[in-house]
Amino acid sequence: MNIGNYICPICRDNPNSHSLKYLGNFNNSEFLYTRPSDAIRYDDRPGILAHYKGVFKTVIKIDNSNTNYNRWSWLFDARGFSWEHYLEMGVAIDLAKLINTPIYSNALDKIYIFRPPALLNMTLFIVYPFLSKSLQEKIVIIDEIPSFIPRNIKNSICINL
Repeated sequence: MNIGNYICPICRDNPNSHSLKYLGNFNNSEFLYTRPSDAIRYDDRPGILAHYKGVFKTVIKIDNSNTNYNRWSWLFDARGFSWEHYLEMGVAIDLAKLINTPIYSNALDKIYIFRPPALLNMTLFIVYPFLSKSLQEKIVIIDEIPSFIPRNIKNSICINL
């Protein structure tokens, strides 16, 4: 997938490898979207981490002083989250550690978790100890896509609601 100047080398060959999309800027926050059940390489731990780092560098645009950056939010679509995703706990822990670093967590507005099944709640229980208190407070469980996201974007990500 091509986001700004970043092209994931794995997704270049197969766009369904990872699930991370840039939705646009809403409420002065750059919105990223992921739905792990859409990714065919959900177990590609190093590739997923490299993908996220590349997207973060391109979308959040943190400068060398770590003081100038774009605000960002993450819409995590949990529909279809299953045992195969739950068993890839290392990916979840590594992403939690990455997002918890000050360089990314300071720029983060919210993590919206859309329709989490019980399995994702168990994953959150395991991942929470790796998150700072301020990051834990930025996690919001939602049943509907936020109203400030335009209808055409909602329609493109919410097929089969």
